[in-house]
Amino acid sequence: MGIKFKIMSKITHYLIFLIFTLNIASQELTVILIDNEISVKDFIIENNIHPDDFFIINPRFTNDRFNYIISDLDKIILVDDEINMINNIDFSKNEIEFISHKIRKNESLFDISRIYGISEESVLLFNGKVEVKKNNLLRIPKNLNLEGRSNSIFKKYIIKIDERIWDIAFKYNINVNFLKKINPEINNYLNAGQKIAVPNISKDKLNLYFDDNVKKFKILKDISVSELENNFQINDSSIFILNLDLKSQELKYGDIIFAPKNIKSNSYMTKVEDNKFSLTNDINNFDEKKIALILPFRTNNFNSENSEIYKSIIKNDKLLNISLDFLFGVEMALDSFSNLGVNLKMDVFDSHNDINQIDDIVSNNKFESYDFVIGPVSEKLFDYFVKLTEDIKIPVIRPLSKKLNKNIRIINTIPDDSIFYNRIISFVKNDNSPSSKFIISDLNSIDISNSIKKSFPSAIQIYSKLDKNGDDSKSISYEDLKFKIKEGKNYIFLESKEQSFISNVSSLLNSLISDKREIILVTTDKNSSFEGINISNIHFSNLKFHYPSTNRSYSDFDDSHFVQKFISKYNYFPNKYSFRGFDLVYDLLLRISNGEINNKNILGVENLNFENKFKYIRSDSGSFDNIGMFLMKYEDMNIKEVVQDY
Repeated sequence: MGIKFKIMSKITHYLIFLIFTLNIASQELTVILIDNEISVKDFIIENNIHPDDFFIINPRFTNDRFNYIISDLDKIILVDDEINMINNIDFSKNEIEFISHKIRKNESLFDISRIYGISEESVLLFNGKVEVKKNNLLRIPKNLNLEGRSNSIFKKYIIKIDERIWDIAFKYNINVNFLKKINPEINNYLNAGQKIAVPNISKDKLNLYFDDNVKKFKILKDISVSELENNFQINDSSIFILNLDLKSQELKYGDIIFAPKNIKSNSYMTKVEDNKFSLTNDINNFDEKKIALILPFRTNNFNSENSEIYKSIIKNDKLLNISLDFLFGVEMALDSFSNLGVNLKMDVFDSHNDINQIDDIVSNNKFESYDFVIGPVSEKLFDYFVKLTEDIKIPVIRPLSKKLNKNIRIINTIPDDSIFYNRIISFVKNDNSPSSKFIISDLNSIDISNSIKKSFPSAIQIYSKLDKNGDDSKSISYEDLKFKIKEGKNYIFLESKEQSFISNVSSLLNSLISDKREIILVTTDKNSSFEGINISNIHFSNLKFHYPSTNRSYSDFDDSHFVQKFISKYNYFPNKYSFRGFDLVYDLLLRISNGEINNKNILGVENLNFENKFKYIRSDSGSFDNIGMFLMKYEDMNIKEVVQDY
């Protein structure tokens, strides 16, 4: 059986629960340990808890998280009766009841006042000289014959006999879609006795809690919440109402908050467009994540006592080196992601690049316990693993290859060739300036040449010549080009997997460049033959060579914290596989921390890390396929990303 690595994050476990030392004067406060998975909304309804009470006393949940799943690691504090806002207390009475609160790490007086819905002054009033620091106990006053809160967002409603969803919507002056939004599990037909959430505030105020009337804003200057509210007369749509998870009175540069959409961008804050939703800023699932990584380390080859043999294997085994590079990038991703407060575990398996080893790995491990599996790398082993684990519903990630698998569990992370093809075709088509089009290919690439010809019917096709034996010469001549390529702008598609042919064509094209003749070289497939020893990057630069790519150059990140940390840890500069490992796993962890990894809305968010871009769509065959890619160009002896087309 292969070696198995277990990699745990170095950060302290972030167990999302509340543990209070309680000195309960009355029996109104109860701590309950959840022993099964249940949504927040169902939990609230089943336990007959007022939603606003739940969110106040459990501040890590917000009122827009009704579908958040409470796991068996969560401890929830329940309030049986309402906790009311303490605005006016008659201190002449001595019937005040208290609960005890144990201060947690980094918890401020302001945090505590927000949890219990009382002022900071009230907390201090009843606690004398008690310092607000970790593990100290505070007395928190309970309400005294005060009116209950009038600003609760939702309340419970029990469906009556023959009552329809349209009846409920009409009764509360909202549309059906709005009602479904706050009760996503209901359909058009309701059952008598069914419990749902309905508005408990006016429609205008309720709208503030939903996207139609609220926008995300980025804070541009350090400013207090009160200053923001006063300067922009936000009033009823208070920042704290719209951002129940705010833990500080002070807003800092870069903070993302919700505010009414009618506020115009200004020197203090600017709107964040919906299509730029940040996976990082919206993390809501901090439960432990467990992943499996299956790579061909081929440790079975390391069975000799001769260290020189090991050195030789490491030096010459390309597959091993790719696996190690990728693994080190993944380890860096785990280390970085753990800083967000998520506990991580990864098991690494050696596939030996052997199908029998896959049998062994599957039979000796419970893959249903993982959130997702990355690999195996080889197509044969990957397909075999998918088939072998067909009864397990966890996603399987294809990390390094383009081949698409039709299984619904598969997430293909390398874009299909058709994505690259369509991107470069669109790039050329989007240039509306006068230009001539040429398609140059060797005889093995006639099919792709003919396909491009359909998009550009007026394009001139040029093929490599036959030698005297009737074989492909892998070359063209100067005469084939000089009379065809005219003055002005010329787009030239170069399609080949022959290094000698690419070198020959690019050299000839370079010689034809002049002040009056512009040549822009493009290809639908920049394969390894474009990077051979005989290829001139100077020619590519002169020809403004454009091509679609899975990744962008990482040269811009030479001085980044990631690069320096990688070098410090592994003693070499990260390559494209290292960046790939980091980018891929960090992206997947972000997505699974925002919801189910196979949720099309979560997977559909575009995310860019260092070198790689990810945005997934559901294919007709069922798999999720990455469509994130780059358009790159050679310019002034550098490779740059084309940010905007002509």
